[in-house]
Amino acid sequence: MLVLRKWRLALLSVFFVTAPFALAQRTETTRLSSEQQCGLFISRPVIDYGSMSRGQLRLLPYGTFSPGRQALRLSVTCPSSRLIKLEVTGQRGVEGRLRYGVHGFVRLRLMDIQLDGKPVVLQPLTPAGIATTDADRRPFLLPGEQRVPVRQGEQIERKNLTARLEIEPVMAAADLRGNRPHTSEARLTLTVID
Repeated sequence: MLVLRKWRLALLSVFFVTAPFALAQRTETTRLSSEQQCGLFISRPVIDYGSMSRGQLRLLPYGTFSPGRQALRLSVTCPSSRLIKLEVTGQRGVEGRLRYGVHGFVRLRLMDIQLDGKPVVLQPLTPAGIATTDADRRPFLLPGEQRVPVRQGEQIERKNLTARLEIEPVMAAADLRGNRPHTSEARLTLTVID
């Protein structure tokens, strides 16, 4: 398996009276020559929610809280047509989702996905490399899964993939207790693989 391009996203929050929220990105070079590499780009390197107290967080079902959703543009550009396979890695937490802090998680969702300007669905792959048909039932990206573009049941090879990446950190009430500031963090790597 050849890794073409990786982006690491670090989500960091400090909650008590202030709550900056940052999305840091880092690219890694790979063994492939620049003519063979796909480029993976994310629109903004930092998401900053500013200063927030618990009362400013949005109350979600089941007694959880969120500083809100943020949307970024994601694009993958390859020098020639190929199956653009995205792999998500990060520390698993609640229900297999990306861990955020001690008891929280991050909802990651790709929306408005297009391949060379035409709508597609990113279907999860089974361990055998077969695209499943349950993307509608599994809209959120999970660490350890790979997704491929599919249209009408067929995996599609093209040069360019664009999407909107929606990110929403979710914290349990237990993560917000206490009278001292604390840090909640999540790290995510999106990789285009061959």
